[in-house]
Amino acid sequence: MTAPADGAAPAAGDGLRFLPGIGPAKAAALADAGFTTVWHLLHAVPRLLGPPPPLCERGPLEPGSEVRV
Repeated sequence: MTAPADGAAPAAGDGLRFLPGIGPAKAAALADAGFTTVWHLLHAVPRLLGPPPPLCERGPLEPGSEVRV
């Protein structure tokens, strides 16, 4: 795997180690789970999807609440 050029966004084929916040230990754990490139993360489907948040009527919203409009 190659590192992206300085200041460039990682390409889909780049290794996960070059993403900000992913060190050697996290990259190894992700590789054990089958994620070795940025492409693998972008195309991963979450194992658990919760129900959508409730519909929201027009009006004030509370900070931090999840709604759909």
